[in-house]
Amino acid sequence: MWTASPRSTSRAKGRSFDRPDRLGSPRVVIVNRSFARRYFPEGRALGRRVFVEGSSEVDRTQAVSGVRTMEQDVGEALVRPRMYALLVACFAMLAVVLAAVGIYGLIAYVVTQRTHEIGIRLALGASRGDVFRAMFREGAQLNFIGLILGVVAAGGLRGVVATPLFGVSPGDPASYLLAAAGFAAVALVVAALPARRASQVDPTMALRCE
Repeated sequence: MWTASPRSTSRAKGRSFDRPDRLGSPRVVIVNRSFARRYFPEGRALGRRVFVEGSSEVDRTQAVSGVRTMEQDVGEALVRPRMYALLVACFAMLAVVLAAVGIYGLIAYVVTQRTHEIGIRLALGASRGDVFRAMFREGAQLNFIGLILGVVAAGGLRGVVATPLFGVSPGDPASYLLAAAGFAAVALVVAALPARRASQVDPTMALRCE
């Protein structure tokens, strides 16, 4: 049983569904003019009651096929977005790994080229902490410059990735901040490894290399 509400608007009589209309609340129904003229020929449908035979509103003579749950329908609808999200995540992880390997290789090469210099510094009284900080500082500066260039490039290309995004805008500052912070953390850890190796150089062996 459904009951129409007597509230009215300028274009139509009655009202639309509202927040209080939920499971357990008094039932209401919205009907069109054809329904009102057919079942209420006297012209007044507001406040009237409609009785529906049965509770399933299903044709018993029709065969049932393709029965599915709502979870299955939603899951199939999200298959392609989830696949895109997985591919993007995989490519992002691959990009982080390649960047980390590149940063490590670059700084390790710089440390190798400056082994003789590092040995001289240690022989003249520089502490291993000083050597570590000097090498780490250079790596951190390179990472910072690369990070700034990456953020600028991402901002310029945000129109390209606007279509596959869902629930977040291409210019979302939180996403930029989170990605930049994560990459910076990885880059600094990678930069610290060759810097630590440089601080462990034996000055005697470093001077003999030349």
